[in-house]
Amino acid sequence: MKNKKKQAPETERRKWPRLKPSSIPSLKSVALGQGTEIDAIDISQGGMLVETEVRLRPQMRIHLKLVTSDGIIRLEGSVLRSSIASLKGIPRYKSAIAFEQPFNQLNQLSGPVQPQSEPPEETPSFDESVDEGDNPFTRLAYGEFDENSAILTVIARDISDSSIRENVKLNDW
Repeated sequence: MKNKKKQAPETERRKWPRLKPSSIPSLKSVALGQGTEIDAIDISQGGMLVETEVRLRPQMRIHLKLVTSDGIIRLEGSVLRSSIASLKGIPRYKSAIAFEQPFNQLNQLSGPVQPQSEPPEETPSFDESVDEGDNPFTRLAYGEFDENSAILTVIARDISDSSIRENVKLNDW
């Protein structure tokens, strides 16, 4: 069996540049529609990458409230993808949200656009030919799924099985 590895695309496919929240001085906070405050990692006219303590499911409709020094901006979008970001203490989730309509006010809030200087996070490669054997986690990858199902992939290197089991138990959704 051949080893297949996913690789990051070589060309930039983003329609709009991403900005760090710190480059938008008038942005004070971001919250979900019901008031839960979330951490914005980056933002563009097309969407936002956020980190939350609550799991946002892919395809979930999201209402965001951006508090600025000039007032409140409400945006609607949907979750494109979501993954666990940290298992230390309270689990944290990183989610990409695509806005329903372009956030054209972003240019006014940020002034001259200076894209984020860091390269995009590279998706880790994986080897699809790995034999799972009698791994108890293998059965989690199979079964019937409906539109509310989600798949969580955990890549853990140099961690004991018991530590992984303990961390997976924290994600009892």
